[in-house]
Amino acid sequence: MRIKNVKIILPPNAELLKWGDLDEALAQPLKRSDIALVIKCNKYVINIVIEDTGVPEPKDIQKLEASYNKLVEEEFFQSTKAIKMLLLHHRGGVHWTLKKLASRPNVEVLRCNEDIDLNTLLMRRGLKCQ
Repeated sequence: MRIKNVKIILPPNAELLKWGDLDEALAQPLKRSDIALVIKCNKYVINIVIEDTGVPEPKDIQKLEASYNKLVEEEFFQSTKAIKMLLLHHRGGVHWTLKKLASRPNVEVLRCNEDIDLNTLLMRRGLKCQ
């Protein structure tokens, strides 16, 4: 599926429960990320926020966190028993300090020349979605 400029590959058995363009969903003066998805795969519900950016900066990770928290507050996301996934999709180089910030358990950093393959990302976390 394609949302905005981002191609997202869902796991084979995943069900897309909802998605949103955050420019529309969070219509307020909030520094926000670009896309939100909720998928269900086997017994897992996964809440995903995607920030699509040029050269990534620490503020992009802050936007991911703020957007996630706002989506939980507005009940777009399920707050309990859901897996949190924050994706920083970028075009430019990544500075080592950003890599360190992004090494949090919920954050993935991906170059824009790569599609977002959610099955691969979930398998990296030890979650099987097939």
